[in-house]
Amino acid sequence: KKMKIQAIIIGIVLLIACVANARGEDEYVNINTRKLSSERDLSYNYYSIPVCKPQEIYQNFEPVSEYLFGDVIQNSIYNFKKLENIVCEKVKDGNTIIGTKTNKINCPKVEAKDIYKLHHLLDDNYNAELIVDGLPIPNHQPLGKCGSLPQISDFDDNEIYTQAEGFPIGCILNSKKKKKRRYFINNHISFTFKYNVDKKNRVNVIGAYATPSSIDWSKKYECSRNGKLPKQPQLFELSEEQIGKSIQYSYSVRWIKSKQTIGSKWDPYLKVSRSGSSIQWFSLFYSISLTVILSASIAMIMMRILHRDIKILNDDEDEKEFAAEELGIKTVAHDVFRKPLLSTLLALCAGAGVQLICMLLITSFFIIIGFLSTVYRARVLQVMIVALIFMGIPGGYTTGRIYKYFDGERFKGVLFLQTIAFPFIVFTFFSIVNLSLKFVESSNYVPVLHTILFFLAWVFITMPLIFLGGYIGYTRTPLEKVVEVNQTPSIIPPQSIWSKWLFIIPFGGLFPFITIFIQVFILMRSIWGHRYYYIFGLFFISLFFYGLLVAEFAIVFTYYQLSSKNYHWWWRSFLIGGAPALYLFLYTIFNYFQLRIDSIFYTAVYFEYMTLICFGVFLMSGSIGLFSSFYFITELYKRVRID
Repeated sequence: KKMKIQAIIIGIVLLIACVANARGEDEYVNINTRKLSSERDLSYNYYSIPVCKPQEIYQNFEPVSEYLFGDVIQNSIYNFKKLENIVCEKVKDGNTIIGTKTNKINCPKVEAKDIYKLHHLLDDNYNAELIVDGLPIPNHQPLGKCGSLPQISDFDDNEIYTQAEGFPIGCILNSKKKKKRRYFINNHISFTFKYNVDKKNRVNVIGAYATPSSIDWSKKYECSRNGKLPKQPQLFELSEEQIGKSIQYSYSVRWIKSKQTIGSKWDPYLKVSRSGSSIQWFSLFYSISLTVILSASIAMIMMRILHRDIKILNDDEDEKEFAAEELGIKTVAHDVFRKPLLSTLLALCAGAGVQLICMLLITSFFIIIGFLSTVYRARVLQVMIVALIFMGIPGGYTTGRIYKYFDGERFKGVLFLQTIAFPFIVFTFFSIVNLSLKFVESSNYVPVLHTILFFLAWVFITMPLIFLGGYIGYTRTPLEKVVEVNQTPSIIPPQSIWSKWLFIIPFGGLFPFITIFIQVFILMRSIWGHRYYYIFGLFFISLFFYGLLVAEFAIVFTYYQLSSKNYHWWWRSFLIGGAPALYLFLYTIFNYFQLRIDSIFYTAVYFEYMTLICFGVFLMSGSIGLFSSFYFITELYKRVRID
């Protein structure tokens, strides 16, 4: 009985402590750091520069996707009591952080290397990214106002931000007298929090923004919690005189009650990126119009040609024999389903393409139904990685099915190749660049532990699923070959220049890429320009029309090839389908010069990611071209009488 009473007392004490702790945490708003980012260079840890930081830094265990975007979530010195306005407060070294009991503030002294690094970061327009309750803190400083303090009129419920993520760490002014660049640090941050009160009288933060400023506190300006900020203070210039000293940081806090609801808290962030919304709607109209015109033209031409050709091929009259032979369809009938060269590689590529297509469809489904939002870029990427791991069954099934169609006998070895071939390519690219990121201490570096966890997930989840799907596909009844294949292959007559690989493949991928080009432009600007991508439904519709055109052009060129008595259509249909990836890579090169990247390491990261994306697009589009051509040829020869 005593033990039971003691257990009850301990449980009550723990419950009271948890409730008190929860109330204590709810009383304060905690700001976390994410990274230092730029459109022209790599991301770095927020504490890689001499800013005031907690003595005890806590870092969340982030998934691989967070590191790929350079996000490292850590606690900061900025903890504020809710609804408490502060006009000015200096950050003092050694003080205890608000809302904590023992964690103190540590303001490091500036070293010579820090001066050089800060000059580099300011030259590349780096931003400091902070988050509160999962929301990024955007910049509210007007463009062109270097280090200026916010005016009273700026503190309102204005939802128009200069940029959606982060604020400048400083600014640069050109000195006309000394003819040199002067570097200033934003050492004062004016935080504005928007909140509402729910039915339980709880204060909910539904938005925040920051106005960075530069103040030279050595001039002994007034700074008090209930006083006034200096009207036109002298800016804090970063110079060699600061070596051996700590930078004096300060902050202001203002709370504004807002009518905005929690469900619409992301709307102000999207307004910053919504300047191109009309472009997206134009892109959709452009994609639909081009697809309808091309599809209608191709359908009318193909229907007339097929109707005429099938009628000739099925005519028993002797005078039609010559015309049938000229068409070439009957000539290659007993070779059209012949196993191509490198048939195993084709089966592997098709299986990998199907696995990627399933990954994309599942991710798109979660986004469309609202389960996943594109504003959380790292979460979208994480869902794609998880979906790729679990989509081993359809990938393995496709490889096993095609390999069985080609009369392959070593399907276990082929499935093992599928589990290691393409991952080996990705891992090789990734490892080389990741080691270089470790060398420059970038926050884009993925720790070894995360790499090992992903490797274990692939080995113990994806590999068994690929073998399971491959076994099901290989042991099923093989697909029927509509026409028997002769033992001796026919001789292919000389082909015209218009049927050469160098002409057909680039031309076949041109129009599908044009259909989706505007969406590619917006998506690339979102990924590499640190903007939010929205209206994903338009992108999904554009993808549908893109896949439709890929299938149509693959069918058209395959039929043209068979009519020329050339039965080597397997690889050509795959390459024609994957040809848009070539134009995507060319646009990648063009976009690189538009970004004005000036770091060799960021260049490596850019081309690594974009090369892998282009390779994935090649596999997915190539699989669409292959399967659509196969279906077309099978249905065609079912309707043609073969002797």
